[in-house]
Amino acid sequence: MMPIIKPGSYTEDGVYVPRNPIVLAFSFEGVVNDGAPECGLTTFNAYRKLRKKSYDVFGRTVEPPDFGSIRESEWMNAFLGMRPCVNRAWEYFKVIDVLRDHPKERKRIVEQPDDSGTFRFLRDEFNKRSNAVSEKEKKDLDDAFYIERSRMSSVPVGEKYPTEPEKYGEWASIQGPYPQAVAELRKLKKTQVVEDVDGKPVVKAGFILYFATSKDEKSTNLLCRTYSTIGLFDPDDFNEGVSQCVIPSERIFGREKKVPDDIREFLHDYYEEVMSKTGKYPDSRDKVVQMVMIARDAGLPHDRVWRVNDRFDVMEHSYLWDWGGFKYQFLIPGYTFPFEFDDALRDGRLIVIDKMEGAGEFIGEKARRFGH
Repeated sequence: MMPIIKPGSYTEDGVYVPRNPIVLAFSFEGVVNDGAPECGLTTFNAYRKLRKKSYDVFGRTVEPPDFGSIRESEWMNAFLGMRPCVNRAWEYFKVIDVLRDHPKERKRIVEQPDDSGTFRFLRDEFNKRSNAVSEKEKKDLDDAFYIERSRMSSVPVGEKYPTEPEKYGEWASIQGPYPQAVAELRKLKKTQVVEDVDGKPVVKAGFILYFATSKDEKSTNLLCRTYSTIGLFDPDDFNEGVSQCVIPSERIFGREKKVPDDIREFLHDYYEEVMSKTGKYPDSRDKVVQMVMIARDAGLPHDRVWRVNDRFDVMEHSYLWDWGGFKYQFLIPGYTFPFEFDDALRDGRLIVIDKMEGAGEFIGEKARRFGH
């Protein structure tokens, strides 16, 4: 029998139960899933096809079953070290550009992973290159990335299921979940006080969990269910139709989610601001757009929709704060340069969680101190 949870109390795991519902909108990559090795393999293969010999780092197209042969290479480890720079698929290619043009620094970050000065230099070089990329090149690189991922995983672009399950399993095996992260999600979900309203379960208190991701919803959900099937998650963590499901598919907001016209109108000034800075309007991957859609979906004010991210992105945090009114933003370990935690503390707008273990209790205690 499940223990009775009361608003304002604590769960058996020691997590505070907010008196009103609060949404936690988590990143997927870097928080729940470590997909960086797969992204590296996809990018190296895609760039080889785009640029032929000049970017033929490994001398061949490396298939997932052969990933072990390059996993500990200097190139792959340097790529993984630079993963915190990336927010969109096309940016992976710019990481390779920077590493290719700075071989001494590439070697140094592998041999001296605590060398913040070299990482800062490479990050600045990455930003310079990224700022010079045309919209056409961004689209071409994005397309190349997703076409190669589709080939390796056997999931056609835009489809939900693999055509060759065995091939999909080989592809999925080169990435994996962060088990501690899912354990923390489970603890947070146990805070929910649910009541029946007109035959439907409604969360009246506690934390409601969402994903706000740049990935598409279908592949995110499929990957979660695959991990459940092969025992990396508990069977009920992400299986649909199960009451214990940590984050059901309808609470995944990714790049394929359609942005309603009324939200576009609500964010009209923000859209114009982004257009003036970048030359294009935000799309469904934009975090302000996603957070507003999540707030609307949950029926909650923005001060009760909290962002939990693993990347320190000053512009994104500023947009969420200034244009979205999302004042509660947490930075959690994941795809973050070690020195960025100090940067975040100096910034003053983020709440820093320095380790994943105990994150549930930490977030719950913050809710209590904030008067929820």
